[in-house]
Amino acid sequence: MEQNNNVVTEEVKRLTMGERIKYFFTNPNKLFEEYNIKPTWLLKLLIIMAASIIYTIILKNITIDPSIDMMLQQTPDMSKEQVDVAVAFMKSPAALALYIGGALLSTAIAVFLTPLIYLGLISLFGGKTKYMKVVAVYTLAYIPSYIGAFIALTFAYFTNNYDSLLQPTLTDVLFNRLDLFVIWQVLLLTFGFAKIANIKVQKSAIIVAIMWIIATGVSLIPVFMNRMF
Repeated sequence: MEQNNNVVTEEVKRLTMGERIKYFFTNPNKLFEEYNIKPTWLLKLLIIMAASIIYTIILKNITIDPSIDMMLQQTPDMSKEQVDVAVAFMKSPAALALYIGGALLSTAIAVFLTPLIYLGLISLFGGKTKYMKVVAVYTLAYIPSYIGAFIALTFAYFTNNYDSLLQPTLTDVLFNRLDLFVIWQVLLLTFGFAKIANIKVQKSAIIVAIMWIIATGVSLIPVFMNRMF
């Protein structure tokens, strides 16, 4: 009886912050086991929101001049007064606030809506779990995408090539959807959903693949819109 109690204690043992950071890189399954006890998502959401704000500020600051040049090329009929007004707004704190607000809103929608779709797919494939557990896995898997985004931003800055950020081509989108950080994210989602929903990894991989295809299709919409107009 004493031995059984020890086993239960080991199963519900909470990880320290240091252990969570370590296991994020070395053994995410340890984190997913903890999510079956109590899913944690608030701290990860705050990290994601902070990363979104920082990324948006850096992106706007380093791409302001290329953005202005792109605007002038796309609207050659603008008068000097119109150009001055547009440029003044693009450089204003109000524009930055709008960019940050849009980034935070899109992040919040992704964090809370996408897990709902995943939950539906998990149920469709015979898995059983709770919404907040899916949110916990999704917020963890969201972090690698920002690591990759900051690396891409750094590369664009040092090469002085912002085309892939401001006006990505079909190749740019497909390359981004197949980079190491997206693969990292896909693996975290696959093993995370398998753990919290008690389904086979193969089924979890199919669920994640479906959403990957949908997300890739959505990412391609601006590319085709640019080609049309």
